[in-house]
Amino acid sequence: MELSADFTKYPNKLPFPATLSTEFGGALREMHPNLDTSLYSDAPFPNRQNRVQDDFEKASLAYLSRNPTQEFHRIEVIDGVEVVRYARALIMKEDCVACHNQPEYGFEGRWKVGDMRGARQVSMPEPDVSPITGQATTAAIALAIFTGVLASALAWPVVSRLQSTIQRTESLAEELQSRNRSLVEANEVKSQFLAGISHDLRTPLNAIVGFAQVLRDGQLGTGGNERGQTYARFIHDSGLHLQGVIDQLLDVSNAEAGKWTLVEEIIDLEALIRSMRPMLEPELSRRGMKLDVVLDRPGLAIHADGRALRRILTNLADNAGKYSGGNVVEIRVTPSADGEIVLAVSDDGVGIPPEAREQVRRLGGRDRDSLLASNLGMGMGLWLVEALASLHEATIEIDTAPILGGCRVSVTFPNARSRNEAIDA
Repeated sequence: MELSADFTKYPNKLPFPATLSTEFGGALREMHPNLDTSLYSDAPFPNRQNRVQDDFEKASLAYLSRNPTQEFHRIEVIDGVEVVRYARALIMKEDCVACHNQPEYGFEGRWKVGDMRGARQVSMPEPDVSPITGQATTAAIALAIFTGVLASALAWPVVSRLQSTIQRTESLAEELQSRNRSLVEANEVKSQFLAGISHDLRTPLNAIVGFAQVLRDGQLGTGGNERGQTYARFIHDSGLHLQGVIDQLLDVSNAEAGKWTLVEEIIDLEALIRSMRPMLEPELSRRGMKLDVVLDRPGLAIHADGRALRRILTNLADNAGKYSGGNVVEIRVTPSADGEIVLAVSDDGVGIPPEAREQVRRLGGRDRDSLLASNLGMGMGLWLVEALASLHEATIEIDTAPILGGCRVSVTFPNARSRNEAIDA
């Protein structure tokens, strides 16, 4: 499915997130005249150029263009009701730029990553605290008379408690604002994640449909068997890629919902990796990389879920192949002095800078500053590795590969899972 800023004009296309937000804001206004959410910009889409910005929107755009990491808010009186209005800047990400720069929208490629595209605002009526204020005022007057009779010295503990109550109220307000920022960030991550999914599914599907149509219509003519085999191979490879994407989506969904049930057995790690080489090597070879396997001690075995181990190693090797830009991917199995077993996947590529290592561990997270960040990917491979490792009481660590110099991701399983007699002895 394609995206469109005007889904009413193109019923076969999906609306942009901004369009959905606009429709949602309209639904909120029908529920309550002062409840609203909207997106606006100094460079609107063609079908929104007649929209007139109010004073708050103009002021927020001016402020946020100078302070894009801040928020803009104020209280206004609308139709006799005090309304809280809050706005944050919308910053262009890679997925956004590709869509917004399409020729049909008339921006002529003006957008680039990091640009401020516009702002999102939320409006809601300020809670009516007048009954509480009235009661508090009455109580304060009574308290003043009472304390004046008893002695002014007795008032200090009461004043102190009132000040403490005010401080707690301010703390709760700050916490509410912090949670609101977290919701905004979560919405951005969700949008990036869904856009990545769409991109990864659409690319192989286009190849499958296109080449299948050529074969179906008999456009190869006589003597075209060799070309037919080539196209058939393209279809097969794209189908395998799509199958891998869908499998990973299902694995992420199950892990996130806590539905992954471990099926544990004693696994010979050398045999496991040997069985996986035919699946890992062709893709790495296509990227000009070779696979090295190092077992620091023979006969290492582990009590674990075999399917989870295969997914962990596949994701780590796939990430190294996609993003490292190196020549070698190494899978190393090492027993530690206390009986732990470490599965490490390393490469000799560009590595991941320390400041980006937490980002790539999140669902939908990728190293946006990497030289190879333009590679396709949904940013869920490492998240799934950590989720599956956690089910095994294992931990992961991202650092620099000691010899190869690129990135190393280590998964350390506790000694309770080791089934190597040499270690246990």
